[in-house]
Amino acid sequence: MHCPFLTGKYFKSCTVSREVYVPSAFETEEYCTDSRYTLCPFYAKRQSELGPMRRKNPIFAGR
Repeated sequence: MHCPFLTGKYFKSCTVSREVYVPSAFETEEYCTDSRYTLCPFYAKRQSELGPMRRKNPIFAGR
């Protein structure tokens, strides 16, 4: 399972914040493409900002 904020097929980008972020090759390999995405500093910060209900529902993740 990959990070729900990772978008793109050939050019990867992260939509965790309002600004577009392009993760490095290391970040993509280390965090984005498998279940370790919850260890990503950007993902962790975003989850700490969201309430408990929004954490469980991926529809609210981009807001």
